[in-house]
Amino acid sequence: MKKCIASQEGICRNLYGFGTKCSGYSEGCKFKKHYDTMNDIIERQAELARKAFRMKGDVE
Repeated sequence: MKKCIASQEGICRNLYGFGTKCSGYSEGCKFKKHYDTMNDIIERQAELARKAFRMKGDVE
């Protein structure tokens, strides 16, 4: 399970949930699934960009 990207230092940083105590792993949070989807899209786009430009890391 991934930690929600909006949770920082145990506090939700989302505009609507700002200041609410949050562990970042709660399945009851209405924002978490959307942040997970957004994070997956960002990671996939970064992977596609690396493949398009044939970029490889120094360490494999």
